[in-house]
Amino acid sequence: LTALDTHDRELLALSTAKNNLESFIYDMRDKLEHDSNYKKATTSEEQTKINEKLSETDAWLWDDGINADVKTLKSKLDELKLLTKLLVLRVREVDLRPQKIQELKDTLNSTENFVRTTRILFSKREEDEKPFTDADLDSLEKVISDTYKWFGQVKESYSKLLPTDVPKYLSSDFDDKVNLLKRETNYLLGKIQRFVPKPKPTTTTPPPTTTTTAKTPVDNETKVEQEQETTSTTTATPEQTEEETTTTTSTTTATPEQTEEETTATKSGEGHPEL
Repeated sequence: LTALDTHDRELLALSTAKNNLESFIYDMRDKLEHDSNYKKATTSEEQTKINEKLSETDAWLWDDGINADVKTLKSKLDELKLLTKLLVLRVREVDLRPQKIQELKDTLNSTENFVRTTRILFSKREEDEKPFTDADLDSLEKVISDTYKWFGQVKESYSKLLPTDVPKYLSSDFDDKVNLLKRETNYLLGKIQRFVPKPKPTTTTPPPTTTTTAKTPVDNETKVEQEQETTSTTTATPEQTEEETTTTTSTTTATPEQTEEETTATKSGEGHPEL
């Protein structure tokens, strides 16, 4: 049973190796014939050389290759991949270039905005109240400046690049620059998120102490004396009340003599009517 499993695995590996080689031959022929990017990226001499090698390998596959082992089949495939490696690279870079350029631009813009906003946000704080030093921001700004300088060189190189030329700057180089900017930005963001400001020293004023003094007998006596003085100033004495009453009575009540005189005068007036 074990020997049977081993034999099945060998047959599967052999079949896979043949299929991979055959698929590569047909796929590359189709691209060279119909894909405009592959046509632009190859010279006529290069196309001829590749097509000849594809035809040669295809013929071998259906002749001597029928009995070839896995190692030989993989070796034939590696030869074709090596021959077309630069062509595939040029086409792949043309496809990825616009996306990588835009990604770098976006990352530069977001990183610049982060630096500008962070400087404004922490500009009025003391050094010990900041989650990072000014040197940290200066370092990130230098990365931004260096990236812009590098990007200028890349654009100049691309302006002179022909479709059949192998580019000096690859999409992987753009990935490296983007990752560097993001890594430096995330480093500062991590510092901000983990930062715990030192508590400011506070001067607390102790609350006023209220002392309660027990009332002494002397205080009670003093209070009684004060109440008596108040009563004496606001309450009239009996003598004062009698004097005031006598005065009021003398001014408002007529004496018997005054009443008799007024009555006589009234009568004498009534006895002499006007003629």
